[in-house]
Amino acid sequence: DAFDMLLQRCTTVWLRAKPADHLDRVLKQGDTRPTAGRLHAMADLKGLLAEREPLYSRADATIDTSSHGIGAIVDLLVQQLRLLETQRSP
Repeated sequence: DAFDMLLQRCTTVWLRAKPADHLDRVLKQGDTRPTAGRLHAMADLKGLLAEREPLYSRADATIDTSSHGIGAIVDLLVQQLRLLETQRSP
C-alpha cells in the first residue's frame, strides 16, 4: 500500500544493484548486521531482492548502479528525470 501511494504521488527510481554490490556497500559502511551469525547471508539477500523485484520494477525509472560510477549514476538519474518530466508535460 505504501509503495502504491509513492507511485501515485512521487517520481520513483529504483537504484538497482547486484546482490554482491549491495552487501559490499553495506559492509564498507561498517554495518556487519547483514552477515552477523548468518551462514547464508548472500543467499538470503538474493532471495530478498528477488522477492522485492516485482514491486521495485514498478518504479518510474531504473538505474543499474553496479555498472556505473557515482558520476555516471548521477548523470543517468538526471537524464531519466528529464525524460520523465517531458513525458508528463502537456
